[in-house]
Amino acid sequence: MYLAAFLRLICLTRTTPQSQRDNLLLRLPAELRNRIYELVLGGRTYRFKDTVCTNHARLDTSERHIFGLLYVCRQIHFETALLPYSMNIFSFRDFDISLYPFLKERSPAQFRSLRSLELITYQAGQMWAEPELFSENFTEEVRVLARLPNLRHVRMIIDTKESLYRGWRPDDLDFEYVRKNKEMLERVIHSHRPDIVVTFWWV
Repeated sequence: MYLAAFLRLICLTRTTPQSQRDNLLLRLPAELRNRIYELVLGGRTYRFKDTVCTNHARLDTSERHIFGLLYVCRQIHFETALLPYSMNIFSFRDFDISLYPFLKERSPAQFRSLRSLELITYQAGQMWAEPELFSENFTEEVRVLARLPNLRHVRMIIDTKESLYRGWRPDDLDFEYVRKNKEMLERVIHSHRPDIVVTFWWV
């Protein structure tokens, strides 16, 4: 509560050179500023909508001014611009219409800052039980992940309750096939990027 009020006070400050020198946040020790940045900007999962009706990635949230702190002044922007990428999990439901559009809009510095991705198999009945929905041996998907040099964690959410395909029902899902695809994806990722930890969650 007090931190939020403090940051609102900062946001009301005029962003002139003099105001930057007088800014209460910037006058704090760097270690304390970094802790505040971590509390305000980190620890979240940002889920992105599919780009079926748009040509750009969009956050799936009604929350406004999520990154308002980044635009208080130039110095704060310099210190915080890449922190949302390194301190949060970015979640996508599909490679082609969710993850790829997001990555197309990112800068090299943002690529280097990404640490954690979450991939939700919202179409679980089709995505995991139909091999043609992936590239051969998952090579294309792994190539994309390899472009993120500091990526350390990929969390796969296998959602067996949801499907974008009306014809699919939970009892249609071949769990043995899903298990084999899961193991193949994990094996391929580790063969190209042994530094990436892959975890799976069934929901």
